Amino acid sequence: MAGLNPISAPAALPPSTLMAAPVAGSNTDFAASLAAARLPVADLAEPGRTFFAYQTPAGDGGIYGGYEMIEGHGLIRSILVPASLRDKGHGRAVLSALLAEVKAAGAHDVYAYSPAASAKFFIHHGFRELARYEVPPAILGARIASLTCPISTAILYRAL
Repeated sequence: MAGLNPISAPAALPPSTLMAAPVAGSNTDFAASLAAARLPVADLAEPGRTFFAYQTPAGDGGIYGGYEMIEGHGLIRSILVPASLRDKGHGRAVLSALLAEVKAAGAHDVYAYSPAASAKFFIHHGFRELARYEVPPAILGARIASLTCPISTAILYRAL
């Protein structure tokens, strides 16, 4: 991938060897990868979303992550790591890079919507699950919430 930049992890996490490049929400390969993983795609090209494609030093790709800013809060969008690349720290590296991006964008906290089965990933990385009444209305009203988030979806929070 041309234009790749090394991503850096906050001091608490080991450095990553992944390379990152911005990817447009309108990118068809990106959207197809998310759709194949049953992740939300209907709002990818709307303004205010920032996405990245990541690649390993060996050239393995198909790793994606993104965020959006909503009234000063960060909202982590889908993190996608292909099955063949899982359990190698890539998800952690992407999350770490996204947290740094959100903080640099001015957020003081960050939220994530997650199926219950995946919530443990976020909890392991310093998030805590919130009851819906604890979540700011702007986050509850995010378009992604209305696209794919049933009442059983976990809403996770982490201060930055």
